[in-house]
Amino acid sequence: MDTKQRKNMLRKKIPLYILAIVILLTAGVGFLFRSEIKTVNSIEKVDDYGVYTMEYAGDYGFDEFLEVGASNDEELIAFVARKLLKGLPITITGPKLSCTTFNAVTPRGEFIFGRNFDMDYSPAVLIHTKPDNGYESISMVNLAFLGYNDVFNSFAALIPSAIVMLIFFIIRILFEFTPYENAFDFVYKVLQAPLMAVGDSLGAEIIYVLLSSVFWFFGINGPSVTNTVYSPMHMSLSVENVKAFQQGLSLPHIYTQQFVDMFETFGGGGSTLSLVILMVTVCKSQRIKQLGKLSLVPGIFGINEPIIFGLPIVLNPIMIIPFIGVPLMNTILSSIAFKTGFLPYTNGVNLPWTTPIGFSGFLVTGSIKASIFQLILLALGCLVYYPFIKTLDKNYLKDESSENTKDESEDISFDDISIDDL
Repeated sequence: MDTKQRKNMLRKKIPLYILAIVILLTAGVGFLFRSEIKTVNSIEKVDDYGVYTMEYAGDYGFDEFLEVGASNDEELIAFVARKLLKGLPITITGPKLSCTTFNAVTPRGEFIFGRNFDMDYSPAVLIHTKPDNGYESISMVNLAFLGYNDVFNSFAALIPSAIVMLIFFIIRILFEFTPYENAFDFVYKVLQAPLMAVGDSLGAEIIYVLLSSVFWFFGINGPSVTNTVYSPMHMSLSVENVKAFQQGLSLPHIYTQQFVDMFETFGGGGSTLSLVILMVTVCKSQRIKQLGKLSLVPGIFGINEPIIFGLPIVLNPIMIIPFIGVPLMNTILSSIAFKTGFLPYTNGVNLPWTTPIGFSGFLVTGSIKASIFQLILLALGCLVYYPFIKTLDKNYLKDESSENTKDESEDISFDDISIDDL
């Protein structure tokens, strides 16, 4: 057996050693605190205010307390904590408060003593104890005095956290005995690699474009939904292109994140930069023209929410066809351009999606042809959007004309007033 094999065997055994130590420590702690664990398991909640019952299973050490005594609350709490925690160096401090005491004598001559803590909230636990060498007793403990909210809530969070850590630690050890050796390789080989193979295809990109556009039509941010599946694939393909680019190798993938941002949906979802240009240049409706002017600069940087919700694209049966058709056209034409070698593959550089077209095409491919190709796609998008935006423009013009006519009929002029009418 060579040194490398011995190291691999030792690496696989180390988690087992750690697990054995954890099991032994857990067993030791369980044995040491067996009475306290049994006591905690007996706790039952009586009502939502914070009243509980508990059966104390161990020796509460009253004989020992009589020997040492306590002159104040802090000393009493310190004794109880030391007794319950088996000497562990954990300090519990009580709140700084005052209390009211009273006593009375019953008709039978019995003395009654009581006290009331000055607290707004006083949860309590009714404790029943029956030690083997002591008196059976029932007592009521004010949990607020022991820091109920802080201590109990801390333990409530600690126990589930410890269980979760233990579960994942065991899973980590089990992976050591599989061919994957760890969870990361398992996810990559079983899930990510097959998805990347499927995602690196024209069909997958067409589905991505269709789903994103349809979601936008219903007022849902399409990429926010589809990218939960597609973004890891696109980014992984981009990373592989970057690595190949750095090593001077041929770039392996077309459908990277840069392909999506710079060639497929530049100008935002639906590739609406073409639409904004038409709104500013050829439309006559003041509503469309003003919205286009407001949306032009954001559209250059890929921000098109003013168009989607202002024109609107959402639930607009006229605009849904080009809104889906233009990015679909961009995807198919860009795919052909890359596959035929007309354009070099994207180098995987993580360029912001807000980078304007022209600049972005050159930066992600290193070729001026990519910038020119983006401008060609922009022009083709204008041709596709043109008949649809003109139809919407005519409809808005009719609405604006009828509103202007109505406003004119409602205007009051002194020239229209006649003395005869009076």
